[in-house]
Amino acid sequence: MCKRLRITAALVLTLMITAGCASHFQLSDSHVDIYKRIHDKYNRMKSYTAEVTLTVKSRKSEQVYRLSQQVKEPELAAITIREPDSLSGLRTVFNGSQVRIESPAAPEGLVTTTQKMPNALLVNQFFSIYYQSEETAISVNSQESGGTMLLETECRPQKAEAYKVTLLLDTKTLEPKNITVFDVGGNVRMLAEFTEFVYNPSLPEEIFFIQ
Repeated sequence: MCKRLRITAALVLTLMITAGCASHFQLSDSHVDIYKRIHDKYNRMKSYTAEVTLTVKSRKSEQVYRLSQQVKEPELAAITIREPDSLSGLRTVFNGSQVRIESPAAPEGLVTTTQKMPNALLVNQFFSIYYQSEETAISVNSQESGGTMLLETECRPQKAEAYKVTLLLDTKTLEPKNITVFDVGGNVRMLAEFTEFVYNPSLPEEIFFIQ
């Protein structure tokens, strides 16, 4: 079981991107208000929960995972896999410099260390790297029902399989719709689609406790 945990841990950590990215942008006057409201909302975000459908693609395969995210500033996150059944209940907790991975079959878990939080697939961490980046872009798709705003940034250090990251937001609700990771060729490598997004819920510290 310990071997299975290590293999699964490698899989889960592979799904996370650790990058230092960078923020310069230009907006037309008609979209400044939308951008400002998004900035204000997520600047005040201290926690969130969400259900996520994560699609991981390679040249030869495609895997789909159902995840639950519980995230709290500044460096706390708990990610639980719901599907596929073979990984159901696998939980990864990030607490500062430590990571704990546990499963129903091995509740004692596996504790290891990490230098950085996974950021590309967590909404708060995406904004952190976006606002620090000098290589960003914004595009807006306006519709009668509200439309979307797409934020884009390059990752540092850039990797062939993780070259660019985008966050798509609903301009009416200001909620995240998806985060997409592209490779250097512009192909989608990871797509995280957000549902049941809850802004600033009360999350007890015990959720992120690591022994």
